[in-house]
Amino acid sequence: MDNKNIKQVAEQVTLSELAQQLRCPSGEFGQQLGSSMHQSNLTMTQSAIALLDIGDGDSVLELGHGNAGHLKELLQQADNIRYRGLEISPLMYEQASLLNQPLTDDYDIEFGLYDGLTLPFEDNEFDKIFSVNTLYFWQNPKQFMSELARCLKVGGVLVLAYGQKQFMQTLPFVDMGFTLYDDSEVSELTENTPLKISEFSHQQDKAISKTGDMIDRYFTVVKIVKEG
Repeated sequence: MDNKNIKQVAEQVTLSELAQQLRCPSGEFGQQLGSSMHQSNLTMTQSAIALLDIGDGDSVLELGHGNAGHLKELLQQADNIRYRGLEISPLMYEQASLLNQPLTDDYDIEFGLYDGLTLPFEDNEFDKIFSVNTLYFWQNPKQFMSELARCLKVGGVLVLAYGQKQFMQTLPFVDMGFTLYDDSEVSELTENTPLKISEFSHQQDKAISKTGDMIDRYFTVVKIVKEG
């Protein structure tokens, strides 16, 4: 879908409906939005994957993968990667499963649904965890950061990519259910956990907004390490 079509579709819904769709895509509009989100988030997703520094045999968890059109690129980062993806959106779970079905014969991949609060995995299960543009929607951020720490191995890496607070405040829909973060507020989420901020990478790119306009986007990719 090109930016003209995205804009035409977005104009058919209210800002509150658009905000809800960004949180959990559903229905016909959600199907169209899923494809556009993959394209608009791709630079952020690639930056997050690069910061993970995935190695041979790593187990990787992704939260809020959308249609996971980037999965093949991720799996080519190293050999014998074990990938698990979780979504709160049944529609995105279905789209990702269908789109990536051809990869299941050659790679260890699974998709699943979850409630956005509890991860259905064992303690210390993953070497790497990442998520792009979901931080705004965490229902209980500090509790969920502890849940991520539980599932991450000691020495493992958590990477989050999100729009910078100052930039996000310029968007027309973010006062409808979005919680925005700057560096200090993200750092606060790791307090009283075994997680330590390793680096903040502040980046800029050109992107098609969720309302179909070309914009200068300012985003952050933060690398967090679990200490022993």
